[in-house]
Amino acid sequence: MATNCICRYDVDFKMQNIVPGSYQLEVYHTAADKQISKDNRVYSGTVSLENGKEVVLTMSR
Repeated sequence: MATNCICRYDVDFKMQNIVPGSYQLEVYHTAADKQISKDNRVYSGTVSLENGKEVVLTMSR
């Protein structure tokens, strides 16, 4: 049965072979049909990447 709920997830991933610097990052929540749209964007901003440094973003919808 379908329900209407708020689900929280921690997402953790590693990227390799990316040159350090500033990047524009956009994160989307996918809809049930697995499509993305600007209405489902949960983050849009600049992220600075440095070798060996962790980046933590907190997003809410």
